[in-house]
Amino acid sequence: AWPLGGTGEAMLAQLPPMGYNTWNDFECNISEAKLLAAATKLAEKGFPKLGYRYFVIDDCWMARTRDSSGNLRPDPAGFPDGMAGLAEKVRALGFKFGIYTDRGPSTCAGRPASLGHEEADAKLFASWGVEFVKNDGCWDPDCGVYQGNVKGTGICTSSGRREAMKKYAKMAEALQRSSGRSVLQALCGWQPWYAPGGRKVGQMWRIGADVRDWPGVYETTRMMEQLVEYSGPGGWSDPDMLLGSSAGARLTLTQVQARAQFSLWAIMGAPLMLGLRVLNMSPYDLET
Repeated sequence: AWPLGGTGEAMLAQLPPMGYNTWNDFECNISEAKLLAAATKLAEKGFPKLGYRYFVIDDCWMARTRDSSGNLRPDPAGFPDGMAGLAEKVRALGFKFGIYTDRGPSTCAGRPASLGHEEADAKLFASWGVEFVKNDGCWDPDCGVYQGNVKGTGICTSSGRREAMKKYAKMAEALQRSSGRSVLQALCGWQPWYAPGGRKVGQMWRIGADVRDWPGVYETTRMMEQLVEYSGPGGWSDPDMLLGSSAGARLTLTQVQARAQFSLWAIMGAPLMLGLRVLNMSPYDLET
């Protein structure tokens, strides 16, 4: 329901979105200096001009508590000057600025998330000029991972699935109202059942677990081949990030495997989000 913007711009995600996500590169060890170094390296290598337009900051950018007004705030240790200035610097390098949240009460790393705060968070993101929101699925009491003694967690019934989609719809609506245009929402729920209804609330949707190795590439590819009918202009099934083969990354493939993953993702019409060690990117990965 949200492929078109409110100001007449063209449909979002007419082609599979392309860009870079910080998680595999930095996990929670992020700061403005590190992210600007990665963005600068990508820009110097010409990635924005090749279509890798989105620079997406993943989990752990936010402080462990909201401010006195109930708003998210950047972690002061990593982002002492706030997020608006960083967003401007990233855009100046040719990227569109992306940010992370979660549909549950906390993010996968335990930071404050957007459940019950969708309007406030959307307004904050709009004030930073955010154009991409990765909306994760951890700790959702209706449809998420197991949470200790919290009743009903760890399972996802048909009613839980409907509630999960309602949460994504609520954020999509809030983003539209706050910015006056569509903001790309990437659903991250790790299940293939997001594919049939994903485009009603977002422009890309994760259909499987995190890809961490070659068996993960294979398993996700076999899942994607069953979901071909749901991808097309305006919405795309997402098999996760490209790992690459560059040294120093937490997750890597061999060179042959990395090039095969890229080829498979391209053939499947998947989003191409880089999830590799940018500052150590090898000539082989760059050529791929």
